[in-house]
Amino acid sequence: MALLESLPDLAWLKLLEYLPYKDKIVLRKSSKRLYLRVTNLDIKFKVWAFNPVKVMATIKGKDKTLIPEFIKDSTKPFHLYLNDVDRKDVAKVIKFIKTYINRVEGVKITLTEKDDYLLTKLAAMKPMWVNLNSFIVHSKSYENTNLEIFPMLFHCQNTLQELDFAYVVIKFKKGLMFSCLKSLTVNYCENIVELIRSTSPQLEKLHITQFSNISITGNFSKLKEFKSCGPKLEWENIKEILSNCEKTIQVLDVSSCIQSHQIENLQQLKFKKLRKIKLTDFNEVYSNKIVKLMADCAPTLQILSLKNFSMDYSKLSTNIWQITEMDLCINELSIIKSLHHFLNKCPHLQTLTLFGFLMDPFSKTTIEPIENIPLKTLIFWNCPFPFVQSILQSFHKTLKKLELDLPEDTLELLQRLDFPVLESVLIREDHFLIEDICKTFFKDRKTVVVRKSWPIIIHRGYSETE
Repeated sequence: MALLESLPDLAWLKLLEYLPYKDKIVLRKSSKRLYLRVTNLDIKFKVWAFNPVKVMATIKGKDKTLIPEFIKDSTKPFHLYLNDVDRKDVAKVIKFIKTYINRVEGVKITLTEKDDYLLTKLAAMKPMWVNLNSFIVHSKSYENTNLEIFPMLFHCQNTLQELDFAYVVIKFKKGLMFSCLKSLTVNYCENIVELIRSTSPQLEKLHITQFSNISITGNFSKLKEFKSCGPKLEWENIKEILSNCEKTIQVLDVSSCIQSHQIENLQQLKFKKLRKIKLTDFNEVYSNKIVKLMADCAPTLQILSLKNFSMDYSKLSTNIWQITEMDLCINELSIIKSLHHFLNKCPHLQTLTLFGFLMDPFSKTTIEPIENIPLKTLIFWNCPFPFVQSILQSFHKTLKKLELDLPEDTLELLQRLDFPVLESVLIREDHFLIEDICKTFFKDRKTVVVRKSWPIIIHRGYSETE
């Protein structure tokens, strides 16, 4: 046993190629260490989300309809990815589902063309799902595809927890009661109102993106996450949804559907547990209302995303914020107006993303020093060099991940500063000085450069590319 446990990974890989599946199961049960070795080195124990057509195509020999041994001999549940299934393979998929239907926990169907043949056959099959908890249909043809929910999901009403639809026409019948459904995402779908209304009492997550006018009603008293990106969801409708869940809502993204003058109405709601908020498209006139809204949420707020407006951060009176992750769209005015004061009040901040699209690329604006912030991840987008320099001088000793555009002057700055714990750098251009960067950051350490057309990723201490 000790000899087996001490074998190097290369020897184990060769050994596992010859062992049958049942012997691998025995090895995994022999000891904790052997369990970890076999599980980590054999993909059959790690990957249980697959496309059955591709899996069957890997079988050696002429018969491409055989089921792999590791699937047949196991009782482990799995998820199916049905991406662009060819019409000639639909029969194989249906047969596979019928055979292993008790083990299917999730199905994701992706269609790049307007072809509902697979959906039609699945509906005709009337699958007797008993453990299905996730069902996703995305039509990427941008033409709505018909989806018969009643025959396809009738038998999993008591197990289904997630529904996610994009560009489908939902044919929903009254009487379907998804009593365990917690997550519902509908993007550019038709006939969604009845589905949302009937599932609203138990929903914890609701994402809606619509181009057509809709009016939603329901009891959203358990809702924890709400995202609306469609311009056609009226404010009164949003207010009705949020007023039902102001005591439970934790994640709120209304970045594309709340207009500036409606912030005051949003401010009237008392969010008791809000930990993430995303707002955008507001001008300076309404920044005071944003400040008030943020102050009300300060005790619980952990993730903040503010885009496309000039904030006067000096008006944020709260002394200590609990924020750990922050995305800010900045310009010269917002920096001058005490951005550093706000950051100094966030002692738990670990991830900071700064969007400088509104800044003059030749701006010489800098930020005052920021102290005692254990920042781990720092991301710059289109920020001028003097600003990047002033930020890096405050955080270079704690950074583990850095992402930025890389002009030559930035490279010189990186060479001057010490990054004692930095593990990865992501560069958004194929820079000719890439070898110099390796020498600067990693010196004698083993490094890997993952070269991609966009972006380039440099890792320290990793033995494999991503």
